Amino acid sequence: MHCVKIAFLTLGMTSMAAGFQASAQTSTQPSDSLLIRQVFDEVLSHGEAHENLRVLCKDIGHRLSGSPSADRAMEWGQQKMSSYGVDTSYIMPVEVPAWTRGDVAEAQALAADGTAMDLHITALGGSVPTPDDGWIEGPLLVVRQLDALETLDARGHIVLLNRPMEPLLINTGAAYGGACAQRGGGASAGAEAGAIGVLVRSMTHALDTLPHTGSLRYKEGVDKLPAAAISTVDASALAKLHREAPGSIQVKMRMNSQDLGTVEQGNVVGEWRGSEFPDEIITLGGHLDSWFGQP
Repeated sequence: MHCVKIAFLTLGMTSMAAGFQASAQTSTQPSDSLLIRQVFDEVLSHGEAHENLRVLCKDIGHRLSGSPSADRAMEWGQQKMSSYGVDTSYIMPVEVPAWTRGDVAEAQALAADGTAMDLHITALGGSVPTPDDGWIEGPLLVVRQLDALETLDARGHIVLLNRPMEPLLINTGAAYGGACAQRGGGASAGAEAGAIGVLVRSMTHALDTLPHTGSLRYKEGVDKLPAAAISTVDASALAKLHREAPGSIQVKMRMNSQDLGTVEQGNVVGEWRGSEFPDEIITLGGHLDSWFGQP
């Protein structure tokens, strides 16, 4: 998924720009440490980062690449940089993928005795829909490691990739990175093993019923399976049912996500030119785009 960048201006840096400008107007040249202290003081005293973030999240809303709200975010970003006195601001055109998760994402587990359990899912970014936007159904297969699918026969199954984030890692980024391969490559690994659909445990330490989405990557030359994130509570419940009665749990799911091709959007760029070293460049970047959970 394309990430729109703000060059030299991130949400957290807007007030720092004002700090640089204020420092540049002083008659004496401060030391590096004093200049950095002044920047920190300016941001901590008069920072606008939280308000800018509020506008992006609440007024503009979710900003998937290719979406109308991403267009609004680009316009807002350029206007905001202009208001901070950049020498130049412009939008650099870029072709980006456009996709929508639609308004249907449902799944249900059926026990051998007919007991049904509704599951909380949401389409993974870039996923194809279920055929004709209807239901697919098959026996549940649960795996913890993605490479386990290389030796398993998943023909006709819906696969749950149930590797949790490692709870003992102090670095939560490492825990996230260690588990997210199943989200990126799970659909194609499932297809190569013969599966008809894939559910991926949400990338979070929290135990709740809120599915956390993110993007997947389809492997060239491999069938594209519908793939959804499933909440951690539901993933754990399915794994328990599967352990107690392997092969007896049926799962059905349906989604109406849609690939909209590509559209032209762009990187929002702002430039401040230095007076002493105008040909030297410092580049800072930040995201304007975002994921959102439910339809």
